[in-house]
Amino acid sequence: MEPPETIEGRRSVTRSAVVALVDTRRAEALLLKRFEHDREFPSEWCFPGGSVERGERTEDAARREVLEETGYTAVDLACVGRHRSTGKTGRSYLIDCFICVTWVGSLITYPSAEHAGVAWVSLRDLANLEPIGETTDFVARKLVRRFGDRPTPPPAEPGDERSMQHPDC
Repeated sequence: MEPPETIEGRRSVTRSAVVALVDTRRAEALLLKRFEHDREFPSEWCFPGGSVERGERTEDAARREVLEETGYTAVDLACVGRHRSTGKTGRSYLIDCFICVTWVGSLITYPSAEHAGVAWVSLRDLANLEPIGETTDFVARKLVRRFGDRPTPPPAEPGDERSMQHPDC
């Protein structure tokens, strides 16, 4: 397990995780709107996520962040890749990106302590959503490739191809 911040050469890198909650029946993903005063990604639309705590696996961080930021408990997670990003302050992030199609719980009220708003966005409209950061765009493109942009029936069996692990996670 890597600590939350590792040294690559001379640059400090923050390990993070993001999760796209996808309603496959409606072909929509849940996005959160950051506050305009957010230091790293002001006013951007993003998927739930955040930093990995010391001793925590990225998958566990992803589940924790989904719960903290949405009120949902992620039942399944499929890793779709790893992305590097730089915030407005110059901080570097190494982000494991996950997709979740099954969750339980109730959505919290917004604005919350961390986000100004929330929206279910059609997969078709993700490409036109602004402003979004590099990582949100990276995951959005993965969603459209995996699910298309039209509603689909739920998977017939748990463990279908959507549950395959990406080698980076």
